[in-house]
Amino acid sequence: MHGIVEFFERREHFFVSFGTLGLFGFTALLFAATLALWLATRSLVKDASANAKQQLRAYVTHEFMAWRGGFLLTGPQHVVAAPQKLAVELSLRNHGQTPAREAVLHGGVVLMPHPMLPRQKLPPLPVLARQAPTSVWPREAVPSHGWIEAAAPFSNQDVTDIGAATKRVYLYGSIEYRDVFGDVHRSRFTYFIDPASLRLVNGQPTFIWAFAEEGNGWT
Repeated sequence: MHGIVEFFERREHFFVSFGTLGLFGFTALLFAATLALWLATRSLVKDASANAKQQLRAYVTHEFMAWRGGFLLTGPQHVVAAPQKLAVELSLRNHGQTPAREAVLHGGVVLMPHPMLPRQKLPPLPVLARQAPTSVWPREAVPSHGWIEAAAPFSNQDVTDIGAATKRVYLYGSIEYRDVFGDVHRSRFTYFIDPASLRLVNGQPTFIWAFAEEGNGWT
């Protein structure tokens, strides 16, 4: 009789231990599943927040408004250097859905050999004079508060070299601004005067700014 009781007690201890082990395993699986669900939810929330920022943030670019100097008409189909420096005026346009704050444009116009020498780069961007940070509202274009000028007027030889594509006139710059989420963004642009486009239209010298191979991008 005593042996039978001992046998059932051992079986009871076995089943209790087995049940405890099973409960521990189930709890561990439940914890792992809960952790995986929390991590997945956290990732979804972060992705949704990032997507919302991308959709709602400001996207500021530039548009050409006017240019002056640089080239002068002296006769039919005859373009020479003007006594005034080449200058370009740009506007800032916000293509996003929320305002851009503290927008500032840095730009320059420079004449460089083409092709440029090895390791030769465009000069550092000058800061436009009398420029203050500005706000740009969605679908709004505002002047950049200054002309982007070349350092000096072109010579007649410069104009000849530009037409022969042995020199290039570059217009380059960057726009920095802050979106409503507090993030700072920058867009960079680099153009050059297409020598094939330098011609007279309606009695006035005109040309096309073409995108350069490098120096364009945004964040």
